[in-house]
Amino acid sequence: MADDETDPPPLEDPFADSDEWIAAEGRQLFRALVGYDPKAVEVALFYLTDFLAKTLGRHLRAAGRWDIPGLWFDGLDAPDVDADPPARLRIRAWLVCVARDNRDWWREPFEFDLRLCPRTGQFRGYRFRAGDHRPRADKELVGLEVGMSKRIEADPFRVVELQPVAPEPVGGWLEEVVRGEFPSGEAGAEPRAAPDARL
Repeated sequence: MADDETDPPPLEDPFADSDEWIAAEGRQLFRALVGYDPKAVEVALFYLTDFLAKTLGRHLRAAGRWDIPGLWFDGLDAPDVDADPPARLRIRAWLVCVARDNRDWWREPFEFDLRLCPRTGQFRGYRFRAGDHRPRADKELVGLEVGMSKRIEADPFRVVELQPVAPEPVGGWLEEVVRGEFPSGEAGAEPRAAPDARL
């Protein structure tokens, strides 16, 4: 290498800031849970789940099967929280997907696991799992749903009570994203999807 040439600067990790943001939101949720503060839990969970949907969307931009015109994630429906403060958090929910100028709406099963240092609360790692192997038509949202408990249908007009359905992936998870130190081989871990699986 010539004396006037320098090494290119190292590439910045595009997810480093979101790792810390997710860790901070997780710590806020832990504080609210430990403090038995229902409103604080609601607020912390609202901000955390919104940021998780956005972060997952950034992770999946490079995945061909998620290359759908106009795809965006509207958020998480019916989140179920399993927390072990101050170090472990799991959220299972339905990821609401929207595409094609807001004409196509469907749900994918979603799971997020976060690990923090139990002593310092610092980020250790996380794992996103999303999607399953059913055709998108089987996951389509029909009518206007309210909190996954009611659906308003227009033709004929009626309000339908919905039974809760757990966000279990059919045929295994379609996508898995792991960052940082995350224990492999945990109970409930399924193999990753075949590379040719499509939405």
